[in-house]
Amino acid sequence: IPETVGRYTGVTVGNEKLFECDIVEWYEDCDDTWGYSQTNVGRSVVVWDEENFCWAFKTDGYFQSFNDWSWENSFIIGNIHDNTESLKGEEEHA
Repeated sequence: IPETVGRYTGVTVGNEKLFECDIVEWYEDCDDTWGYSQTNVGRSVVVWDEENFCWAFKTDGYFQSFNDWSWENSFIIGNIHDNTESLKGEEEHA
């Protein structure tokens, strides 16, 4: 289906090429002020950021450039066309 084909971003995550409209799950380990370890888990959609002319992740309405991204704990889990359930109700952010 032509309208579901995303543009290649030029980035490879693990062994997979990253395309527009892919859903990326990411993990971020951090410590709170009391020293307890916690892990934040999130999901973002790959989009073209028209305002900044760059590939970015869109999460909860906010854009984050690929330049500011930590790839080591990021995984492609699908795309918005084939895996809308992976967004857990956040498909309006795509």
